[in-house]
Amino acid sequence: MPVAAMDPRERVLSAIRHRPVDRVPCGEILVDDVLVAALVGAEAVGFEERLAALTSLGMDLVCLPTRFHPPLLEGYLPSPDTASWPDLLRWVEDSRLFVFVMLDGPFTWGARLLGWQQFLLAVGRGSEQVEEMVLAVERLNRELVARAVDLGAMGVLMADDVAHSRGLAVPPSILRERFLRSASRVVEAAHSAGAVSFFHSDGNLEKAIPDLMEAGFDGLQCLEAAAGMDLAQVKARYGDRLCLWGNLDFSELVLPRSREQLAAAVENVLSVGWRDGGLIFGTSSGLAEGVLLENLKAVMELVRGSC
Repeated sequence: MPVAAMDPRERVLSAIRHRPVDRVPCGEILVDDVLVAALVGAEAVGFEERLAALTSLGMDLVCLPTRFHPPLLEGYLPSPDTASWPDLLRWVEDSRLFVFVMLDGPFTWGARLLGWQQFLLAVGRGSEQVEEMVLAVERLNRELVARAVDLGAMGVLMADDVAHSRGLAVPPSILRERFLRSASRVVEAAHSAGAVSFFHSDGNLEKAIPDLMEAGFDGLQCLEAAAGMDLAQVKARYGDRLCLWGNLDFSELVLPRSREQLAAAVENVLSVGWRDGGLIFGTSSGLAEGVLLENLKAVMELVRGSC
């Protein structure tokens, strides 16, 4: 039976809850200002221009980065009361897009505070410094979740690159015990406040997916095909419990492609099934400078045509 027309918020939430949708929802974790300006023919980019650009593409959600003011002090975590999200209230009140906020996880903060190699060495040694930092990041993120959801945010995306193209950056047991137990309490805070929670990481996350589900995440964003993340296999194994968002390779949008090639790339994503929810169409990486507008517009037309 055909599903009645939905607005973007209904569509995204239905997909996350694994309920039937009228068409596959679409969204990106990033849409670069240069691209927004090109899409709407503007010199400056603000809320109206970004909303017009996302609407023209048929996007159903917006993902807002967390910004801290004043700028971060080297070697220190920021105070949560210095955080803000660009035009969050306007996205909530003046649009019908589903609103995510993006929070950095302990891997991202560890690399920022200690440097990537020093952070991994400290993790390998079982350093108490890492334990303390993970708990400090957890406290920060729980407070940020409370603030963002109180302002109207509907979803939380924890961004933490815990993997590379060959697999996880640390053994699964260390990721589970030292990081994801903490992340689960941030997820619990989001759920208690009435928001959904997704996890983002580049790389091959296959060995971490059961633990990410155990931590309570509602979905995964990225699913990097170039790192061996097979969307069909992930959907078959975990698609009844996780909403999958992403998988379209960025190269499809920056390299010359025929319409037939783009149609094949779109079909490769949509063929895993979307009508009963569980899928959000998008790229693995977001839309950055360098995207060919003709490719992007063709992909979004093909997505709408497939639905």
